[in-house]
Amino acid sequence: QHHHLLHQIDGRFFPNHCAMSIYEKTKGIVLITYPSNSKRISIRKHRDIDIHLGVFASKFGGGGHENAAGLTLPRDVSIQDLVDDLIEQIS
Repeated sequence: QHHHLLHQIDGRFFPNHCAMSIYEKTKGIVLITYPSNSKRISIRKHRDIDIHLGVFASKFGGGGHENAAGLTLPRDVSIQDLVDDLIEQIS
């Protein structure tokens, strides 16, 4: 299981440079959420995780590149749906 690789942090308190430090140390994936706009998501990953985040985000109308992407969750998709899909992709 890869659940231990996924970390969710609050974008109000953890700017991108903190997120980069977290995913480099854990060699995992960081999901950055913004509570004032709970549908806005940033995703960062360690280079060793085998997923292209830009391709993943495009499934939800977002985009980016291999190690970083962003998206706004569609109305009918919850953060849990996104997390479940992400875990499935890296399993």
